[in-house]
Amino acid sequence: MSRPATPEDIAAKEGFMNAYFDEAFERVAFLERLAVEGRQIESLTLCLVYLDGLSQLLSWPGKETGRNFVQTLCSHDPAGFLALTHPLQLIRAFDAMNGPWPSRARSLEERYPGPPYSLMSRAEASNAISDTFTCNEVAEIVRELWRGTVAAVVYHWMRNPSVHGFGGSQRISFDETSLEGSPAPSLSLHTLLPPLRAMINEGRERSLKACEWFGDDRIILPAK
Repeated sequence: MSRPATPEDIAAKEGFMNAYFDEAFERVAFLERLAVEGRQIESLTLCLVYLDGLSQLLSWPGKETGRNFVQTLCSHDPAGFLALTHPLQLIRAFDAMNGPWPSRARSLEERYPGPPYSLMSRAEASNAISDTFTCNEVAEIVRELWRGTVAAVVYHWMRNPSVHGFGGSQRISFDETSLEGSPAPSLSLHTLLPPLRAMINEGRERSLKACEWFGDDRIILPAK
């Protein structure tokens, strides 16, 4: 049986935690230096690896890697851009799924033939599909809207090639896609650093509040 933690134990653990998250911010600064030195692909690859690792830690005990990555990225983007829905990404995602989803993709394709396309908020996307599908279908589709977000584009077209391949593009542009009437911004390291910082901050906050790593020591420590 382990003894109760003393005030000295707690202080020491908090010290380790602060050092860990301070070092995480030093890694972010290193990414920026790499990019300035012309190593944009390496900087972006490391950034995506860090985002992937933190998103899994912050989503524990969820085991769906893609969902964890996308939803955590959406919720930690201060600008809200990564949480927007791109109709073409949603169509492609549904088309790759089994069961009724390819048929639903065809219905969405009729509604959003594009190009051009417009990025939509989650509420706008939910309202749009309510005119096309039954109530039960809408409920199922809303649960899967994360697959059509800009963050899902990051996952499929930046994270996956970087983690499983030899690196992807250092920038992704949305041709013929608008956001509130203006051309949609592109995706790059600059887009991803703010949510990376936000994830580190949340990890620190959860850890110090509970005095357990990321809010629960089981997340990173082996089961006893």
